[in-house]
Amino acid sequence: MIKNYIELNNINYKDILNNFSISFSKNKFYTLTGANSCGKSTLLRLISNEIELIDDINLNDKLLSDYDKIDYKRIVTVFDENNLSFSEEIISNEIKLQLLKNNSYSKEYLKSTLLKYDLYESRNRKISNLSLQEKIYLMFIKIVLGNYEVILIDNIDNYCDKETMNIIINIINYIKNNKLIIMTIKDINYSLESDELIVIN
Repeated sequence: MIKNYIELNNINYKDILNNFSISFSKNKFYTLTGANSCGKSTLLRLISNEIELIDDINLNDKLLSDYDKIDYKRIVTVFDENNLSFSEEIISNEIKLQLLKNNSYSKEYLKSTLLKYDLYESRNRKISNLSLQEKIYLMFIKIVLGNYEVILIDNIDNYCDKETMNIIINIINYIKNNKLIIMTIKDINYSLESDELIVIN
């Protein structure tokens, strides 16, 4: 039997979620869809603890309220338009900073990482000069390198083109082992490569 990694039981939040229950398992990529204002983004904000609840959420057999907030942010992250950077740093420095945060930096590993994610040829470009799609891709790679257990991706198909979305989805399916990845989408076609589509009513 597959164990649930995140469980929400009879959650209530304003008039958006009422007696709402849902569970997610690790090693899976979920897509969430539904009508506007159905609660998809709210659900991600609840799981990420950006919105605090009186009701509690269970993550890995531990109540969310029992986690230290800083430790929790090392486990769970949200990827949305707020992640986009307009830094004057060059790409290689941005990736280097992420590797340093992980205590995994070396010149050789930086180069192999840039090569792995097709960033080596553009490594000396300033982030501020990248196109929107290039910025989205770079910031997603930073999240991948962050070693989070839970990655919550909110409505990026609002501003991603089809090519960028397909690249991101391919990477998600490559890295999903030992992770839980949840993506809210409007275009249901993007659910075809996920492990499970959940429709929020």
